[in-house]
Amino acid sequence: MVRNIGVCYTNTQEGAHMLKIRLDIEYIDYEKCSENLIPQLVEEMKSKTNTSELEKLFIALGADAVLLAKKLLHYLDTDVRDQILVWLLDEFGADFVVEINDYLTKIFPGQAIVIGGLSAEDYPGTRITLYATQVQINYEQLLKSPIFSGNVLGGAAKLAFHMANPEIIEKQGINILSSDKIKSKLVPVISESLQKAGLMLELRDLELQEDTSERLAGKTHEKKDILPDNIEEPIIEALAAFLKCTVQ
Repeated sequence: MVRNIGVCYTNTQEGAHMLKIRLDIEYIDYEKCSENLIPQLVEEMKSKTNTSELEKLFIALGADAVLLAKKLLHYLDTDVRDQILVWLLDEFGADFVVEINDYLTKIFPGQAIVIGGLSAEDYPGTRITLYATQVQINYEQLLKSPIFSGNVLGGAAKLAFHMANPEIIEKQGINILSSDKIKSKLVPVISESLQKAGLMLELRDLELQEDTSERLAGKTHEKKDILPDNIEEPIIEALAAFLKCTVQ
């Protein structure tokens, strides 16, 4: 199932060109993710007018909700853990977009690279794949980055920037940004930004691709209901299994 997370599109900059970045995940620390994201989730539950019984339990637990969540992880298989994680990303994805862009400006000044949104592919039996979508590349600003000073990539980027055909610009941009020199900067920067926002994972690699999705601007992400049924039911089953073990 393909799930969109944290869609928070930005307006296209003049001279910018769109790509997307596929982010391959090496490792996810589910317990650390729980520690970072569950408190925010409980606060959202408190603001709801209608809450389920499970949500009321987490609200009543307060700070101890994190301890319960970490216990329940041991009773959930990896596919369910990934579903829950993708759903949490859906709730807080806009924060991740902001954090990634903040880190990118430290490496590529002047908003040379700006992430428009995040999406995720979550298929049973496979690791989650993240996508940074609507990635705006402003070559004029990118060329001012110290990383391009005095190397052949800088010349290639200048050539791409002056091309009139947007399709050629995007394809050349993919080649430039997919180079080991650039990827070696992007992978740790995006990893660190996600970790700072609470998503404790390590990225293995990334791949630049053409973004063929509809060019949208000004779209905002509408949060879905807290704890949808396909998430709540396995959590309740895990809670029941946990309680059975504790009373024996």
